[in-house]
Amino acid sequence: MKKYILFPLIFFSFILLSQDSNKEYSYSELLDLGYDFVYEKGDYQSANHYFTQAIKMNPDIPFAYFGRAIGYRLGLDFEAENTDSVYNCLDLALIDQNKALELLSKKQKELKGSVYSEIGILQLLKDEGDYCASFKKACKYKDANGCDTYESLCKE
Repeated sequence: MKKYILFPLIFFSFILLSQDSNKEYSYSELLDLGYDFVYEKGDYQSANHYFTQAIKMNPDIPFAYFGRAIGYRLGLDFEAENTDSVYNCLDLALIDQNKALELLSKKQKELKGSVYSEIGILQLLKDEGDYCASFKKACKYKDANGCDTYESLCKE
């Protein structure tokens, strides 16, 4: 009896997944899916898939780079045997955050603070770079997390 129930569930799950992968999404839908997978589902690989699709669709907008970098950071497994993969993800996240920063306009101050805060976190995790300067810049742009981190780690 269990076989008869299990097969249709697997079959319909496969159908739904294949339909989803064939669907064409708009840039904003890809961002929404990416952020949903990062923050709601904790599925960082799927999140990065959607962010990468958004970047391919519109490489001149910073939001997908920012989201993909967060996916790289949150998806890290610090207990993994292969520490090279951890540092590779940190490097990829830094590249994406720097790209997001490069693409941000002067009017997007709120996101700029968040990007500097993320850069500071990545520098701290890698134990390289001037993370205090990054957190100070995040604070300049009114990022509360960046300010708190600057106050607790960097002020003497």
